[in-house]
Amino acid sequence: MSENKKFLDIFRLKNMINALIGFIETKVEIYKIQFKEEIAKALSVLVLLTIFSMVGTLFILFISHFFSQLLNDVMGSNYIGYLIVSGLYLVIGMIIYLLRKKIADSIIDMMFEDEETENQEDYEQ
Repeated sequence: MSENKKFLDIFRLKNMINALIGFIETKVEIYKIQFKEEIAKALSVLVLLTIFSMVGTLFILFISHFFSQLLNDVMGSNYIGYLIVSGLYLVIGMIIYLLRKKIADSIIDMMFEDEETENQEDYEQ
């Protein structure tokens, strides 16, 4: 009788260990899938940002050229329009340089604000 009990205890223990191993393997697979989803989301955002940046750069390039030519025609010069538009970009660049710390802090705050919102939504569910 005690041998049967030992056998049943060992059998139950083995089943519990197998169940625990199965549970851990399942959790690992779930984390792998979630990690892949997060990587896919990040890559898609990166691709979209790259495309928008390229299109935006081309737009700024051509609109700048247009305004430079327009100013050249209005002022009757071959170079004043380009000088004015370049000066405008220089001023914008200096303003961004002077405000770089505030801009960086606000970007960081926006990034962490999004994570806090996601964490709160996960907690509420």
